[in-house]
Amino acid sequence: MTLTMPWASASAQTKPVDREMLLRGMTGAETMRMMRHLAHARYDPSGRYVILVASSTIPAVDVPRGLSDLSVWDIQATRRICFLKDISYITGISFGPRDGQFMAAHGDGSITLRDIQSGKVLHTLRGDEGRPAALLSIAHQTGSKWIVAGSLDGALSVWDVAERKLQGALQGEEGYWSRVGMNLDGSLVYQINSGNARLWDPGSLKEISSFKASEGEGPIEFDHKCSRLAVAGSNGSIRLLEPGNAKVTLHLEGPGSKIVSLRFSAIGEIIASGAMDGEVRLWSTKTGRCLRTLRAHKGPVTGLTFSADGTILVTHGFKEKTIRVWNSGSGAETRDIDSNAQSSTVDISPDSKFIVVVTSDLKADHIELSTGHKLATLEHEDPVKQFLNGE
Repeated sequence: MTLTMPWASASAQTKPVDREMLLRGMTGAETMRMMRHLAHARYDPSGRYVILVASSTIPAVDVPRGLSDLSVWDIQATRRICFLKDISYITGISFGPRDGQFMAAHGDGSITLRDIQSGKVLHTLRGDEGRPAALLSIAHQTGSKWIVAGSLDGALSVWDVAERKLQGALQGEEGYWSRVGMNLDGSLVYQINSGNARLWDPGSLKEISSFKASEGEGPIEFDHKCSRLAVAGSNGSIRLLEPGNAKVTLHLEGPGSKIVSLRFSAIGEIIASGAMDGEVRLWSTKTGRCLRTLRAHKGPVTGLTFSADGTILVTHGFKEKTIRVWNSGSGAETRDIDSNAQSSTVDISPDSKFIVVVTSDLKADHIELSTGHKLATLEHEDPVKQFLNGE
């Protein structure tokens, strides 16, 4: 078996690698960086397919040279229908522009449009060939004219979906933790990076608003219409602002531990906040009242995910690596799922009936929410591990 090395040049990748020589010359840290871990698990809009992406464990600076493997599972038939290995590092997944298609943002600066059943590349979008900065995230809304992708250098590229042509570039904030998104109808695009948020019109490429949080504030989050911006204070409180003029429309008052995660429900009537001490609070965005306080985790709440109908909230605990499922109306905990993965990746099906949870570095469970029954374990192959084991 031959192996493509993440740091190898294109010419070097065509040569077989001697396993024994490789193992003798590698440190433990280098071996770990070669191993894959599941970084993305996503339902497609129909809820029939799940896409899993496993990537090398590498530093951020090596993203342009990293590699990923991709598999597609037919959940109804409980079988894998596609497996692609050693493709350019995948940093983000979005669906569309047509049914049965998805888009992947890559570390080499490209966007690939792929068929969901075969994984076949239907089209490749590339921006400025002079500086193909690694892409970090991608966004598209069904029916929207635009695709937006954000890169490591802070630039955003806006693409015309129909013409597959670059509409233009926007300059945002540089940083590995930046991410891009769109409002529900795709008429606005945004970038969030630490305590900074910026909003643009993708058609005219004009900036609509720019916001910078004060020292000690953050995180920040747009609602799904981009009509409100939530800013967490240092004392557990939250401000809701109008993005255009930064006017405060509502104060959600603590006190409480420092907030480390925020998420609006899809309808926008509730915002969830996760704190350093493990508490999750559900707030009304109409009255500012705290509706529920959940004793969710023993340490920082690093992830919050609402279902499409807003009835389910999934929380991720950092220290105990636990994922908990809650009824957002009653505050009752309905499920408790252990995850030993490097990243607690979760997605809820579009009909809010199922959840896919990455439970180890190369396994994800497909679970029925009403019963808690595990319907399938989706196991991702690791060609690097196979190679090192001499398989």
